[in-house]
Amino acid sequence: MSVALCQPENQTSVLGEDGVKWHLSQRISARLANIGPAAEFFEKFCLSRSNADFAVPMLGPDMNLVLSELLTNIVKHAYSSGSQDKIEIRARFQDPFLEVLIVDQGSELPERVLKKIEIDFDGDDLSGLPEGGFGWGIVHSIVDEIKYQRTDGCNRLLLRKNVFFNLGGS
Repeated sequence: MSVALCQPENQTSVLGEDGVKWHLSQRISARLANIGPAAEFFEKFCLSRSNADFAVPMLGPDMNLVLSELLTNIVKHAYSSGSQDKIEIRARFQDPFLEVLIVDQGSELPERVLKKIEIDFDGDDLSGLPEGGFGWGIVHSIVDEIKYQRTDGCNRLLLRKNVFFNLGGS
């Protein structure tokens, strides 16, 4: 068992350090080549739970896209090129949510990306895709809640997605 990345001394108010068990914990090197395999592994984790419970059918592919977007941003913008730094990905199911925690030691996340933006573009004209923030617009459209905290030189991004639904009508 490896020690968590950016483990703070005082954990009482740190995102994701509430003592509740994480079902998945994965650490990758901050390189673009690692993003695809990490996102696919995460998708399989989500699909395995979706098939076992009454969860959102598109959970796996949606969260693959979210994770790919966020990890790409971390590698390209938070870390300097050629960095050998790590990114930690954790996930857990806390009924009715899937919670995902991404921890890195890169540059601080700009506050503007945490604000939900509306993306308006013509799907037939891909040359008109907006520059900057488009990936964050996708993330905001898929997840229900995003929390961010910078603690002791670490970025902690917590995502929550409501994934369970009641078929019984009660």
